[in-house]
Amino acid sequence: LAEKYNANDAKFLNSIGWTAFEKIEDPKKLTEAEQWAKKSTEVKADSYNLDTYANLLFKNGKVEQAIATEKKALEMAKAAGEDTQEYENVIAGFEKGLK
Repeated sequence: LAEKYNANDAKFLNSIGWTAFEKIEDPKKLTEAEQWAKKSTEVKADSYNLDTYANLLFKNGKVEQAIATEKKALEMAKAAGEDTQEYENVIAGFEKGLK
């Protein structure tokens, strides 16, 4: 559905990706949500959709890729003058997943 109706709407794709991250545990559906989040970043990357994509990567066991993506989100947040504490907390949590 996402691809058919809103394939180029970064905010919509990010929204459904984040909802999936929060509510879904099925690995197949999480993989699909990861692709929506990735597409969102390809349409128009910002700190929010990079964060969503990173969280889905992490939930799907792709820890190193999640850390790298969250670091990109952190840098975009810094450049935009946003509060970066939450991004830093997420990176720290991901890094614990490597240990």
